[in-house]
Amino acid sequence: IVIIRIAHLNGVDYVLAQHVPDLAVAEGLSLAECEALADWRATALFDARERAALAYAEAMTKGTSVPDAVFAEVRRHFGDREIVELSVLIGTYIMHNRVMKALAIDLEPEANRGR
Repeated sequence: IVIIRIAHLNGVDYVLAQHVPDLAVAEGLSLAECEALADWRATALFDARERAALAYAEAMTKGTSVPDAVFAEVRRHFGDREIVELSVLIGTYIMHNRVMKALAIDLEPEANRGR
């Protein structure tokens, strides 16, 4: 869910196309949940743990520091190792998204021409 949310925040259609629906559905995420990630706060589809991860991903994507309240909520739902793994995953996808946007990379130009 954080990968899809980061792609929404950064406007990276390629990542969305790669993860929705095939990878997301294979991981147990419904199409409705995938669509709701564009505005996750407005839906009840995500539990408290997922919402904590989404808020954390959003804070990391939008700035260089995470508010204490957001981090405290993450800590309520995740152990130390999980927080490190979540942070590295989020950071990796922020990097992927920013590089693709900065270089205007279209990794599937042939497939996108008919859109």
